[in-house]
Amino acid sequence: MILEEAVGADLKTTWPRLSVKQRIGVVDQIITIQERLLEASKRFQVYGSLYFTEDGAKFNFRRQIEVSTASSSKFIIGPLAHRHFMETVLWESDLDSGPWHTPNDYIDSLARSSLLQIRSRAHKETAIITSRPFSFPVKPVSDLSNAAVCQMLQLVRTVTPHIVPLSPDHCLPLLWHRDLHDGNIFVSDEGKVTSIIDWQDANILPLFLTIRKPQFLD
Repeated sequence: MILEEAVGADLKTTWPRLSVKQRIGVVDQIITIQERLLEASKRFQVYGSLYFTEDGAKFNFRRQIEVSTASSSKFIIGPLAHRHFMETVLWESDLDSGPWHTPNDYIDSLARSSLLQIRSRAHKETAIITSRPFSFPVKPVSDLSNAAVCQMLQLVRTVTPHIVPLSPDHCLPLLWHRDLHDGNIFVSDEGKVTSIIDWQDANILPLFLTIRKPQFLD
């Protein structure tokens, strides 16, 4: 991960004193940034996380896909950098941690990951898994017992091939910032967007599961 100090002040602090024109300007700038992410994502062919090419050999990934540009191949798409795939019990299993070529494979691996974690922690606290078994929003349910969640996850594996969108546009591998609340956007006194923080969970995932309205507009 590349880190640098964020410049400016967070939007939560500055928004009340911005004029209407400046606020509209902030929204337009965020739209432009999202358009650039959408355009950049057109070169991605699979779902996973973005890494420097040299890190693929360093971490000995099981599988990786090169991201080719006009000048060089500086980046690769490798395993998903998410808690669903980073625990020892998962690395030691045959779980497919990406990259994936289809949304079906991605969702099935998420379900299998949660199943493996629940079963490996049968005697421990599993609330973090059972309360949010996927990395995308799900409706809460009343029965969060291990048995009920495992049954739900098996059902997900069964029905996913029948409900995933078929349109390539909906399944576009998209690099997206999914947490654009006013604490993650930094602006200057004049309302120019200077920094966006909290990129650690920005992975390349299917568009229909990833794209959402920026939270600062709620």
